[in-house]
Amino acid sequence: MSKNDGTPPEITAILNWQKAHAGQVPYSETASTRLAFDTAHLTSATDCSGMVARMFAHFAGLTVGTWTGNERNYGQLVTTSKADAAAGKGMLPGDVILFNWSGPNPNFDHIAIYAGAGRIWNHGGPGKGPLDWSLASNVNAATNVMVRRFITPTTANAQEDDMDLTKANLADIAKAVWVFDNGGKSHAWALLNVSANPARFAAALLAALPPAQRGGLTETDVETAVRKVLDGATIQTGD
Repeated sequence: MSKNDGTPPEITAILNWQKAHAGQVPYSETASTRLAFDTAHLTSATDCSGMVARMFAHFAGLTVGTWTGNERNYGQLVTTSKADAAAGKGMLPGDVILFNWSGPNPNFDHIAIYAGAGRIWNHGGPGKGPLDWSLASNVNAATNVMVRRFITPTTANAQEDDMDLTKANLADIAKAVWVFDNGGKSHAWALLNVSANPARFAAALLAALPPAQRGGLTETDVETAVRKVLDGATIQTGD
């Protein structure tokens, strides 16, 4: 899955990780590592909702809730029809499916990630996961379901087009991110003296990007681009 088939790169990264680490993550609802999403803790113990939160935080830089009761409120509703969900109708890889096993529960009992082609990545315990399971079998066993989409192809592709991180245009990106608010991040960066410490600014800029958008860029690449900005352009710091 790639940009060519319309799958956002963040979703591709999530699904590739699930496949590569199938059966390697312990299940726990109480582990201190349950919501940890740094690289060192990606295979540490978690539960179904923690796995979803971890994947979208690490690979997409998104907050999507911390348990099924609030994950049900994030993103875009795809369907609540069991028939449609069992058939994968209208669903895309990376969608999440919330399940109730024994009657209506507004907070839901379980959540899994749709892998495409009628399969889901499930981390429901009690043993290690994630596991490759049948979408239809699990939907049909549930009393009710909800399917949600945290990343849409249109949004992801537009973001990728706007932030095409090649070395040729990194300088323009560095300048633009500094001048404009960019979701509040530049307010924090305004505390830095860029001219005096371009390396620190470059590190902050790179760290703010989701891993899927960094490609093979290093802090050295970004620092070089920032220094070019400083050599030929005025950086507005603002507040």
